[in-house]
Amino acid sequence: MHVDIIITIIVVGFVAGYIDAIAGGSGLLCVPLLLTIGLPPHLALGTNKFGASLGVMSSAFVFWRKNIYKLSFWIFPLIAAIIGAVIGTLCVRALEALWLGKLIPIIMLIIIVYMAIPKLTNTIPRSYDYQPPKVKSGIMGIIIGFYDGFFGPGTGSFWATGLMVFFKLDLLQASAIARIMNFASNASALVVFMLSGLVDYRIGVLLAIGLMTGSYLGAHSAIRYGKNFIKIFFLIVVTVLAVKLFVQYWL
Repeated sequence: MHVDIIITIIVVGFVAGYIDAIAGGSGLLCVPLLLTIGLPPHLALGTNKFGASLGVMSSAFVFWRKNIYKLSFWIFPLIAAIIGAVIGTLCVRALEALWLGKLIPIIMLIIIVYMAIPKLTNTIPRSYDYQPPKVKSGIMGIIIGFYDGFFGPGTGSFWATGLMVFFKLDLLQASAIARIMNFASNASALVVFMLSGLVDYRIGVLLAIGLMTGSYLGAHSAIRYGKNFIKIFFLIVVTVLAVKLFVQYWL
């Protein structure tokens, strides 16, 4: 690869990782980049999962170390997300994802409206040892995990919103837990791509370098500047993602 391509992959990965640690949506930048440099669609998806898994692991570690939540209490939905992601990844090879692409922008517009209403998002922070109901969190894990394996864009945003709506977490807590859930579904989907030979490891490592660095700094920014900073970032990312998907699948 030429030096300019190597630099571009790392820089785009860094920006995507920073954004993803706060609001999700790294695939919005990374997948189009991989397609642009010539990777076939399925190889681009698999290679992105490689970089994204390592990137979200970086931010998930930062949030976990700051004791924003207790990981052992979220194991059940995490396992559910893994199962859902594997099923979704297997299905995407056999099913047409166009219909889902048309539906997602509409769902994201609903999320934007929800996030823009202060009374709905000014929740009281849960304690560190809050334990979610297993059935409700497990259902959420299966559904969002399936979506991540099947399609992908905006998975972190869906997790954060779902955690605020159904478990009344504040935005920082929701963003933190969304990272570990996203890592679980990313990693499990990655295993399927790897077994299918759909990962370019040379490009994946370069992408991971940028994503991990950006995710690490993004997580620290989210913790340092608080929920108002996250909310602004979240609204911008979800709006851009919704517009992009709407243009791509409707226009």
